[in-house]
Amino acid sequence: MKESLNSLCERFVENTDVLYKIKGFKFTNSKMMPLCAYTFAASGQTIDPDDLQSCLKLVEASGGVFSCLRDANQAVSSCIMSVSNDPEGTLNAA
Repeated sequence: MKESLNSLCERFVENTDVLYKIKGFKFTNSKMMPLCAYTFAASGQTIDPDDLQSCLKLVEASGGVFSCLRDANQAVSSCIMSVSNDPEGTLNAA
């Protein structure tokens, strides 16, 4: 139990550090960053910056100005897409 909690916390910290280095996430709401980092940590993954940026571009291209996936939801949507095996399918399901 203690080892799994330690590994989860370590992945969370690693993912948080990676998020702050990704270009599209620098101006993301500071309350969304831990949620995004936890999304990856809970799934046992470390963030792949290139994959996450491609998901971010997909979200930006998919919706119009009034899309519900823009603004604060854009970062979380991109993270959920990046964790999934089928980012485009996840986007279409949203």
